[in-house]
Amino acid sequence: MPPRVRLLHEWTDQMVALLPEVRVTQARPLALFVLGMVWAGRVNPRAVAATLPLAVADASVDQRLRRWLVNERVRVDVLWRRLLPWLLASRAGQPLLLVLDPPPHNGDATILMLGLVCRRRVVPVAWRVLPQQTHWPQAQITYLQAMFAEVAAALPPGCTVTVIGDRGLPSAEVIDACRAVGWDALFRLSADARQGHSVRLAGHEVRPLWDLVSGPGQRWTGPIEVFQAANWRPVELTIRWDRGQTEPWLLVSTQPGGAARVREYRRRAHAEATYVECKRRGYNIEASRIKALDRLERLLVVLHLALWWSTQLGLRAIRRGDRWRHDRSGPRALSVIRIGRAALADTLDRLLVVPPLPFRRTASGFVFTWLA
Repeated sequence: MPPRVRLLHEWTDQMVALLPEVRVTQARPLALFVLGMVWAGRVNPRAVAATLPLAVADASVDQRLRRWLVNERVRVDVLWRRLLPWLLASRAGQPLLLVLDPPPHNGDATILMLGLVCRRRVVPVAWRVLPQQTHWPQAQITYLQAMFAEVAAALPPGCTVTVIGDRGLPSAEVIDACRAVGWDALFRLSADARQGHSVRLAGHEVRPLWDLVSGPGQRWTGPIEVFQAANWRPVELTIRWDRGQTEPWLLVSTQPGGAARVREYRRRAHAEATYVECKRRGYNIEASRIKALDRLERLLVVLHLALWWSTQLGLRAIRRGDRWRHDRSGPRALSVIRIGRAALADTLDRLLVVPPLPFRRTASGFVFTWLA
């Protein structure tokens, strides 16, 4: 049996085993879609169908994938609730950074995203697809509370979690939601002197936040209270204004401030690289003509599994010293995800062997393996 066909069969069987409560007629197309998307590097069902080694016409496979996208009986919440504990199982006892972001999609939707920082990428762990520039059915905090609860329920024992967010996201409600599930919060506040926050210092002195900023080169940390309209919340403030930068970082955290918080916040930028991989330079989700939010949700569950698998393959190739086969020497030109896709094709087509599946069965269930 050709390696690509064997991998497809083994992966399909694993997906069915991962989702025992899901109909086989839903789990099998999902498996086809995910592996085909990894091979194609595109979300378009026609491009995906062309990569799959099936003994039927590409047009038939294309239609099968499209029917899965429009099938209202395919419940993304059910699929992801089952898969997420296996995806996170190998993270037991580790400190985790979760990046909170609301990237827009084609002007039609906002994807409220919570992603796990993994090396130089952010892999999705929870999301909500919401209408863009309209009144949402519920307040943002309601969605965040539900997302936090879902991820908290899926975490293995011993994890410590910090949620990182950019300006526009921090609020007393978000910090309260993090604390409710036992997580820490790290958010950047606006450095706009005209629209900035008020803070309360020791002795209950209330001052504009900008009054604490002295100028480029400043390094300062200390306890404050913020969010006056919500009756204040105690946090640690870190001010970091590197020389040559146009504005400072004003970071508030539920942990002690300082250089460690600056290092954590820097890793939020990895989310931007992940979004690039999803858009025109990668899987090109922007080219999708899907406007119905429920169908976009189903497409995202496929894309997010493809991102997890591609990232795993890329890290495995780099750790084994195989990056030179797919990328230039010196600084990387290709992302971890593109290296992973190239390594998979090389393993199947040149070495003619089937690589390990993304999940490994253990006595306690399945584990998504990051190490080779």
